[in-house]
Amino acid sequence: MYSLIINRKRKDILDEREMIGTLFSIPLRHCFYSSMEYLKKNVTYSVELSCIFLESVKKEKVKEGRKGSELGQITRMITKLTHYKKFISELNNKDTLINSLYNMVLNYEGLGLLNGFGMSNRHGDRLFGNPETKSLSEKIR
Repeated sequence: MYSLIINRKRKDILDEREMIGTLFSIPLRHCFYSSMEYLKKNVTYSVELSCIFLESVKKEKVKEGRKGSELGQITRMITKLTHYKKFISELNNKDTLINSLYNMVLNYEGLGLLNGFGMSNRHGDRLFGNPETKSLSEKIR
């Protein structure tokens, strides 16, 4: 169990994934009112803080003598966050940034979108896009 203190408020967190989801939800509070540069900076700080947290967790687990899948999972999370940081730095569209940030938070909370699904019709045509993403975005707009 971990604890996160932000603005003198303590939040108890069960595992690493929940911690990262919480750290990424911080920039979401003001994402619609923030400028693109400010939002990018906040997300980048969240990525860096998450990577520092995961590195410390990894060191603790190595000291405890744990091996294998637990360490591999943490390493994959660090790699994914590093790639996400690069992706964020190349974005120029605020809507894309907000959408990717929401997807990241949902993913780390275990509620991510189902990727890999496509749509087709009775004629065998392949329609591009994820039906789950399309249904969610239509409800928002």
